[in-house]
Amino acid sequence: MNWRPGSDDSPKIIEETRQYIRDFDRVAETTTTARELYNTMLELYPDRGNPGRFPSRPSSRFLTAT
Repeated sequence: MNWRPGSDDSPKIIEETRQYIRDFDRVAETTTTARELYNTMLELYPDRGNPGRFPSRPSSRFLTAT
């Protein structure tokens, strides 16, 4: 997948984005921490986004009620 500026702007990008979201949902169901989710997605999509920036605020998916 290629999400860099100047990349192809074809309809296939929509399906690639949908697949990324499906993969994210699947990985989110099987991981227990935001770091594990991030690392797994980075393994699947090493060229997507900014791999040097880990989210500073964890997803509510990983917060537990107190």
